[in-house]
Amino acid sequence: MYKPCNKKQIPEALKPSGKRIYIDLCFSNLDNSNTLDMLTFSKEQQNLYRNSVYIRVYPEKKIIFKNFNFEHSFFEDCAMRNVEFQDCNFTGCKFKNCDFKGSTFINCKLWYAKFESTYVYKEILDDSGPREENLQFKLARNLRKNYFELGLLKEENFALDKELEAQRIYLYKSWTGEKPYYQKKYPGIKKIHKFFSWLFFKFNQLIWGHGENFSQCLISILVFLILCSTIISIVHSGTNFLQNFKYIFMYFIGSESSIKFGEWVAMILTLSRTISFGLLLAIVIKKLSSR
Repeated sequence: MYKPCNKKQIPEALKPSGKRIYIDLCFSNLDNSNTLDMLTFSKEQQNLYRNSVYIRVYPEKKIIFKNFNFEHSFFEDCAMRNVEFQDCNFTGCKFKNCDFKGSTFINCKLWYAKFESTYVYKEILDDSGPREENLQFKLARNLRKNYFELGLLKEENFALDKELEAQRIYLYKSWTGEKPYYQKKYPGIKKIHKFFSWLFFKFNQLIWGHGENFSQCLISILVFLILCSTIISIVHSGTNFLQNFKYIFMYFIGSESSIKFGEWVAMILTLSRTISFGLLLAIVIKKLSSR
């Protein structure tokens, strides 16, 4: 699968990518220390690790990788357990079916890195996550999907929280233009579009916690019913709020077949009931499917 093509087999429109392929090899330090520091290598040696393909590569023992440049590399079926990566560059790297159990990433660069069916500790988002909100959002979303594939519910929820928080900050800064980057990227109409995206995000969070919070959805329903009861009590002066709330609540849950406040109120309550029950059911199905 990874055998290099014969030059005669390469079409004219393609050219060699320059990637080096390492298969069934192990990282080892000849001086018997537990630290591999790329800065101690020659410049020629330093360039041999970036833009490479690593298949079933593993460490000979517990090793600290320091200042390694693995950018734009591909890792598959690598068992890199109980190792430590310090100040390493993993920009544009992809990890597939790898195992980083017990390993840590300290102050590493993970811009545009992707993980697929790979076990990696969830705190990687705090230890080596990008500072830029849009990159934080992309990495957290990728890790959430990765943890979902592995069935790691706790890690998936942690990544989801990080994803939502990064998205919230990103959308807010996009329309407020707090930094020159956002002012340049989202001028005029684009800023207005980001403002409505932020409003929808906040509305989504308020109504049902982005499809994650069952109690938040119940509270939203209760607030809606209280609001309807209050408006009806004001419009129909002289009516009792508690009686109005009781009647609206009974109609909302289907205990009453008709409503005395008019067709428009009945339509609004019926539509709200359908939407609310749909949201609650969606949350329940999502929670059950993730177990």
